[in-house]
Amino acid sequence: MKNLPKQVGKDWRESYIQAECFPKETWEINLTDLRNGIVVSPCSKEKSFCSSGIPKELYKGKTLLRLFSYAKETEIRYGVLSDKYGLVLDDEVVENYDTPPSGKDSKKLITLINKKIERIRPFTLFIYSPRPMQTWHWVRLLAEVPIKHKKYIRTLPKINRGPYLLYE
Repeated sequence: MKNLPKQVGKDWRESYIQAECFPKETWEINLTDLRNGIVVSPCSKEKSFCSSGIPKELYKGKTLLRLFSYAKETEIRYGVLSDKYGLVLDDEVVENYDTPPSGKDSKKLITLINKKIERIRPFTLFIYSPRPMQTWHWVRLLAEVPIKHKKYIRTLPKINRGPYLLYE
């Protein structure tokens, strides 16, 4: 992996901010940019009780609910970063699960994510997380995904408005 910080002691936040993976500059983004890529967001602890389904039927976390609603209105592609499946695409049916995040299966998760990315071949991978400091596990993993354009976004562009800030 690239020279990325590990979550150690009180100084982990500072080392994270200094890492190459943390957003340092801003770019403008609009809805057309999102439509040329795929927006992914980490899974949530909150899940439904159904035994299987597509992501919007399984995950109930606030960030993901916001993404699902936005995707429906704007017709963008999305995926959920899963500790069991790697990446669950918007139209993919999977079984429900309860797997907490861990660094033990990092290579397996990277392989699973790469297979999905190769299949859909998006121009840009948008990693959506309103709280990037809490998603360091995924930031570290996604640094290994061989796609040229990766952009970390903390907000989704408003619909029918001008350009918006994007963090890469």
